[in-house]
Amino acid sequence: MLESSLLKKTNVLILGSAPMAKEAAHWSKPKTASIVAINNAWQVRPDWDYLIHSGDFAPERLPENISPHQQMHSYQDYVSRQNRFGG
Repeated sequence: MLESSLLKKTNVLILGSAPMAKEAAHWSKPKTASIVAINNAWQVRPDWDYLIHSGDFAPERLPENISPHQQMHSYQDYVSRQNRFGG
């Protein structure tokens, strides 16, 4: 489950797989922001806070090391909650 620290942030940047996601690599990160990376988007910048990946995401594509403040969440963490809202 995402920590309550995410709820205290005022800005959330969600990085996906669009080609334009690379533009976010050089953006400054305010102290009041969290970065959520989807699947391979964790590679765009090293200061992401949360990585959310799908069930078919290859384990070898996950980061080898993460910082203490970073969290990874797989489909096992979110599918049941998602299904409660209709899938």
